[in-house]
Amino acid sequence: MGYQEKDLQELKSMQEELQAGQLNQHFIFNALNTIKCATIIDRRQACHLIDEFSKYLRYNLNAMENGEAVPFRNEMEQVKAYGSIEMARFAKVQVEYDLQEEDFFIPPLSVQPLVENVIQNGLCKAEEGGKVIIRSFCEEEKYVIEIVLSSTISEEEEEMKYHPDQELIDHIRIRLEKLMNGTLKLENEPEKEIKFQIAIPVENARNREYGKVAGGGRTD
Repeated sequence: MGYQEKDLQELKSMQEELQAGQLNQHFIFNALNTIKCATIIDRRQACHLIDEFSKYLRYNLNAMENGEAVPFRNEMEQVKAYGSIEMARFAKVQVEYDLQEEDFFIPPLSVQPLVENVIQNGLCKAEEGGKVIIRSFCEEEKYVIEIVLSSTISEEEEEMKYHPDQELIDHIRIRLEKLMNGTLKLENEPEKEIKFQIAIPVENARNREYGKVAGGGRTD
């Protein structure tokens, strides 16, 4: 069954909001300031960060022009670029990857905004920091992506514990559901790791047309 015009407009609006959020002036300023500092301390690292920042910007600009799903490995290039910049900014932030599956499609900006959310609203609030682990694997005929926040919050920091951006989560969840029949779940229980889990049926994740918003969306 095809999309109604209202659904398409809603999805396009959500994608535009996500894209605008990923090009916010605060991140751009902070990234440029980090690169500036690196040019004084370590020019090799500065060159690396310039390359990563360029990848990050290019991906976001391309996502604005193209409404199609993207290869997951391309989405991860943007995530890794973002992670490199944040690890350069914050010594207490670590980002690790365990990617067993990368050959599938996903709506653009489905992973990086969640990674940014757990870093900014989680790791950066913990005195000792921690790490974000990003995993991908195939299970029960679904491609699964997990974003796990591993951090220790002291009793004194309890009021600063992770608070998810519910509007952001809802936008990504609705896009996954309507475009690829996928799901987004959040496990945010005390004394446990905080985990986002995206799951997309294998059949849909291998078909780029499932992630298309521009040009009329799916027609099945």
